[in-house]
Amino acid sequence: MRNSPPCLPLTALEKFRPWYTFSFVGQTLPDYFTVQNIRIVTRQFEHEPNLDRGMRVQFAPGSNYTSFIQLYDRLSEVKAGKHWLDITHEPTTFYTYTEKPLIEAENQNADIEIWRCGCCDAYVSPTTFIGNLEALFRFLTEAFLSPDWRNTWLLLLLISLLSGWRVVRQWRRGAAQNIGA
Repeated sequence: MRNSPPCLPLTALEKFRPWYTFSFVGQTLPDYFTVQNIRIVTRQFEHEPNLDRGMRVQFAPGSNYTSFIQLYDRLSEVKAGKHWLDITHEPTTFYTYTEKPLIEAENQNADIEIWRCGCCDAYVSPTTFIGNLEALFRFLTEAFLSPDWRNTWLLLLLISLLSGWRVVRQWRRGAAQNIGA
């Protein structure tokens, strides 16, 4: 039987497995980036649940309850494995971890896996030209609509619209000056 991590001292807990460590400090911008990093790590937990690794999230005295709820909701969405809240040590820390199953399931006919943007998707290579186009379209659609890139694409769209508006405005000014001349 495996040791229960909440019963381990902090020194043994450090050796229990590799930990991703994040902190909520109670400030909007750093907490936003912490949430984004937690999403990336939990996506890895979701796609590879059979690896021994963990994440600990520390809550500084200035952090708020909303941060904890966001974290807990995200972990519930991805079914991120076992977790516990350590309130006996400072700072208050939320631990979650995944572990290898005790009995490995043999699956020789698994799909080919490829890495895209830090996450792993099951992927079977298409054999026809139309299949290649569909796979490319599906990949681009996922990339454009993924939450990680949504803000970047919206900013790029805004810059493009502003540039186009300036070009049209300059063209109209030039046309008006040519008519007046």
